[in-house]
Amino acid sequence: VVFVIASLTDAIDGYIARNYNAISDLGKLLDPLADKLMVLSLMLSMLTKGIVPLSAIIILLIKEALMVIGGLFLLNKNKVVYAMPIGKISQFVVVLALISCFFSDFFIEKKLYVHIWLIWIGVALAILSLIYYSFININSLLKRPKK
Repeated sequence: VVFVIASLTDAIDGYIARNYNAISDLGKLLDPLADKLMVLSLMLSMLTKGIVPLSAIIILLIKEALMVIGGLFLLNKNKVVYAMPIGKISQFVVVLALISCFFSDFFIEKKLYVHIWLIWIGVALAILSLIYYSFININSLLKRPKK
């Protein structure tokens, strides 16, 4: 329940920020990071119960580390990376996967591994989002006029 409420309040917070023009560069960096920390902490908790595969967590940790390093590099170049639709969709699917993990006993009993499928779909989307962000931002750096 706490995870679902936190996820909903994050969505509401983003909606309010966009509609009231209360978006800041710092918020663009910290909000996605806070989202990822919340998700990864729940995933680690689910790992201890044998619900979430360690390999999925490792892949997401590496992806997020690369995103943070890339974001800091780009910030140093006066470019702020902000959430794009592919990243939001990826996050949504991972959150949905984690919510489904609360019902893992039911899914396992019925031999419907919905939670595992959703986790791997979320991981695949996260990898695609990393590739997309990399492509877009490397392209923008190469096109920038040199001073």
